[in-house]
Amino acid sequence: MTYFAIPFARSLSGLILVIASGVTFFLPPTHASETPGLISKNGQPPAESSKKTSGKAQPQGPTLPALRDLQNRLNEELNELQRGLKESPYDQAYMDRFHDVAVYSRALKVGLELKEYEVKGGASRLAKVAENGISRAKVLSQHKSTGDMKSFKPWVPQNQFENRAYKSRIDDSLQPYSVRFPRDYDQADRPVPLEIVLHGRSDGLTEALFLVQHDSAKANMEPSVILEVFGRGNNAYRFAGETDVFEAMEDLFRRENAGRKPRLDVDRVLLRGFSMGGAGTWHLGLHHSDRFYAIQPGAGFTKSIGYTKLIPENLPEWKKRILARYDAFEAARNLSMVPAVAYSGGDDPQKDAALTIEKVLDGPGMPKNRLTHIIAPGLGHKMPPEWKVKVDAALEPFREKGRETNLETIDLTALSTRHGKYAWLNISGLVETGKPGRVVAIRTPPTLTLTTNGVTHIRLDYAAWKGCESLTVDETRIPLPKGAKLDLVRKKSGWFLEDGAQQPRKSPGLQGPIDDAFMDRFIVTLGRGKPQNPLAQKQAESLLEEFRTEWVRYMRGDFPFVEENAITQEMLKSAHLVVFGDPSSSRILGQAKPYLPFEWNQASFKWRRNPNPDGTKETTKPDGDLLPAMILPNPLHPSKYLVINSGHTFHEKEFQGTNALLFSQLGDFGLWKRDSTTKKWNLIDSGLFHENWAFEP
Repeated sequence: MTYFAIPFARSLSGLILVIASGVTFFLPPTHASETPGLISKNGQPPAESSKKTSGKAQPQGPTLPALRDLQNRLNEELNELQRGLKESPYDQAYMDRFHDVAVYSRALKVGLELKEYEVKGGASRLAKVAENGISRAKVLSQHKSTGDMKSFKPWVPQNQFENRAYKSRIDDSLQPYSVRFPRDYDQADRPVPLEIVLHGRSDGLTEALFLVQHDSAKANMEPSVILEVFGRGNNAYRFAGETDVFEAMEDLFRRENAGRKPRLDVDRVLLRGFSMGGAGTWHLGLHHSDRFYAIQPGAGFTKSIGYTKLIPENLPEWKKRILARYDAFEAARNLSMVPAVAYSGGDDPQKDAALTIEKVLDGPGMPKNRLTHIIAPGLGHKMPPEWKVKVDAALEPFREKGRETNLETIDLTALSTRHGKYAWLNISGLVETGKPGRVVAIRTPPTLTLTTNGVTHIRLDYAAWKGCESLTVDETRIPLPKGAKLDLVRKKSGWFLEDGAQQPRKSPGLQGPIDDAFMDRFIVTLGRGKPQNPLAQKQAESLLEEFRTEWVRYMRGDFPFVEENAITQEMLKSAHLVVFGDPSSSRILGQAKPYLPFEWNQASFKWRRNPNPDGTKETTKPDGDLLPAMILPNPLHPSKYLVINSGHTFHEKEFQGTNALLFSQLGDFGLWKRDSTTKKWNLIDSGLFHENWAFEP
């Protein structure tokens, strides 16, 4: 599918979603102010004019007042649809369809705030979004009046793309996806397979463009259900983009398999994509290999250094460890559990993606015959229909068989505990994040044998040892419990059952680096008290504004800002907390101060480092105007992150460049110092904490 180039405006403002009783309420539209500034005390982001022109205003298409009128009409329809829901909630089927309508309103509002109407064709596209949303609202209104959702028919004919939406757990934004069903879907005598398609990079991709193009897409007679994800734009399916793929997939399965008879086959899910979508397929397929029966990457990249000259080979060691999380070749061994059919144009430089994987698989002890590489001679960076037919033919045997669900052997490699799970095996602790940890589990009842390398903690689900009488891990015999899970820890003398002692350590979903916090639910706040250093506070506020702007513009989200005095214990339990300020300006940082790994006052700073072997403590004692940034378990609720003075650590330059640059630039911590001459803030220290969330000994 081809997308048109649409430059973005600088920021989004005025998009207000009020969440109450599970219902999304849309307030009347507001007109953007042209005054930039920090988040106001009511928590709403101010408008900000674009520093770059997005193109000359186009005379074609509806005028801005006409678009505002359409926006008002659509929101009036939504207000009518939601009226009475709080007092008498509808069932989930109604809320799903309500979101399918409301996503058009959000796409329209985003488009207006980002001035998409200034681009050629943009005004007409936004008008089409409004008209389609109004049309859907009227259809849903008829069903609301009767209270009958069982008779609700699909929005479009079954073999055309149907736009849907889900509410993201990350920031409560409505995110679109599009699904197309085979013509005989309702008459299928067995659950139907699913193909998840990851789109390529398109600098003009917006919610409005995604919706309009799929609304007008041609019907196609595929044997599988086709799910095309939005992926929050162009991020190579990293961070919130990675979460989007699985949230869209889970929303689709929940809707289609809600009845007594499953309609979608959870064991026959294919992941495929081309170009950026190919890179995303390599990444997600090899790190979540228990979700798919096969993966089908086209082009993309599997190794960052060498793919772009913008990433130097002499990176610091800690940054190479971060990069390994997205270098798919590091996890090539996981093809032992999910086969791949790769495609490349013979003259395409991105053919190197599959060739890199092939080279790794040629090594000793690597899985064989798990990668099929189809190369189209003489072709560049494209995949014509006739070559897709050949690729689909190679996938057919895997589609009919489905994924392996009763593996007797699991050979799992993980570079991060974020990606350390396969079925009943979970690598929950590594010797060093960013370096491969491996577990080979062989299940031959009545015995279960695990062999490990680079791993400190393992969790097993009951299915692992069901029917077994003994468990051996690296020659250590472990007693089998009666519980549903088994947690193991490696000590100097061997492997043992964990005794329940809570020691700070990096674990699944709590392993950093800073950018990892924005893959799950988070809230942002700002210390508004008297700061210990006004210049550092001003810089913290600037970083907050930069995060807000880039989250909305590039990660296509709603910015979850909450005032400190409005943060509840329930919020701390359910969300990662991002705080900008210092222990003097922020009440929360003041409470957490005794547990933070630094001592910080107005003009000096000292890291609390671990003792050296001789008992002395290594300290960093810079002076001047300083500002630390970091991620660590929240002392106020240790199952969630506390992030201090940082949003994403890559910024506009990286977002606008190659997706290979979207990796953490600070690691777990960083320290900024203001140059008194240039007035600029320079990074003087950064890196990763050790696996116990402390500095390297």
